[in-house]
Amino acid sequence: MIKYGVDLVYSGHAHVYERLAPMANGVSDPKELDNPSAPWYITNGAAGHYDGLDTLDEHHDYSRFDLDVKDHAYGWSRVTFHNCTHMTHEYIASRNGSVLDTATLIKDRKCSFGSGGNGTAGNGTAGNGTTTPTGPSAVPTV
Repeated sequence: MIKYGVDLVYSGHAHVYERLAPMANGVSDPKELDNPSAPWYITNGAAGHYDGLDTLDEHHDYSRFDLDVKDHAYGWSRVTFHNCTHMTHEYIASRNGSVLDTATLIKDRKCSFGSGGNGTAGNGTAGNGTTTPTGPSAVPTV
């Protein structure tokens, strides 16, 4: 993952939600989410299972958020790409839409998606050949 510059690893087989620190060889990246050199790991299999959510058997020093097993909040992930340098992940409770966890990954890179006429805005945000608004009110959500 490090060799190919992977920024984020999502997995979901376990019926839990857990967000880890960026890690390499079992060691947390000291930069955390501010331009880490290691991938960020998120497990979200908490959308539901017929016999409920699994419990986490262990809590590790590199765990940054794990779903409170007493709450058993089923949920889903919302990922927002603000531009080519900032991405926010949120864990949303299915029961009421509340945000239970949020974190933003920042990568120091140059945005070079083009200059406009080919479906990009040239500023690292999605575009349609016209001027693309930027800022919190114009953030696309995936």
